[in-house]
Amino acid sequence: MGKTSAPPLDGEAIRSARHAKFMTQAEVAGRVAEQCAADGIKFDRSGLSMIENGTVKRPSLKVVRSLAAVLELDPAEMFKAEDDPDEDDDESEAALAAQKKAAPRWNRGDRKGHARQRITEGTRK
Repeated sequence: MGKTSAPPLDGEAIRSARHAKFMTQAEVAGRVAEQCAADGIKFDRSGLSMIENGTVKRPSLKVVRSLAAVLELDPAEMFKAEDDPDEDDDESEAALAAQKKAAPRWNRGDRKGHARQRITEGTRK
């Protein structure tokens, strides 16, 4: 049998729980780091920020358990529901690629050329 991956963490839910406790990222990260240090896992404020912003979707189980303990959450509340659309689906990646293709590209030489043309036109008057 193949391994099934865990659902991604819901960064917004974690941020909301932190705000409800009136805690800063540094305070939460410090407490999580204390709990994770015994297992040799390093955790800091930037790690919490990446989880809340969705950059890191699947941290280690120890980090998830520590976050749940610090924020007094049921770990199940920290994950996105299965019916929530995943932000990394193929359609959104295809849309992003299409936007990048459609965006105008400027050649460095073109910008210099246009700037020179405008400068010289402005001085001739």
